[in-house]
Amino acid sequence: MTLPVLIRRDDPDVQSWNDARRGVLTFRLLIDGGAGPTAGLCQGTARLDPRGYETAHHHDIAETAHVLSGRGRLRLGDKTFEVEAGDTVHIAPHTVHAWSANDAPLEVFWTFPADRFDDIAYHFENDT
Repeated sequence: MTLPVLIRRDDPDVQSWNDARRGVLTFRLLIDGGAGPTAGLCQGTARLDPRGYETAHHHDIAETAHVLSGRGRLRLGDKTFEVEAGDTVHIAPHTVHAWSANDAPLEVFWTFPADRFDDIAYHFENDT
């Protein structure tokens, strides 16, 4: 059974990726079965500093993402879109996608239908 829980803005630890394989960004796991009482839902935020990026990849499950602040680009399949605060995207399973920030930070709130972040497979395009 899951229980209600309040997660304060600064409670989750900031984690980071800083390598050519995954990209250059920081993120916080907000809802994650590994850190609290939840099941079937994993949520967090990602921050890409100016010129930061997340390398092209796909997942075996769907993802939704909502741009909280900033402007940037989202590669979605074979198309690239300019995105800004307020934009929301549904990323179907197996859809290659990649994020990049413009000259200002880009912050995105994301959701997966999974119990834990560690359960989400990342298949990076550069892993060939």
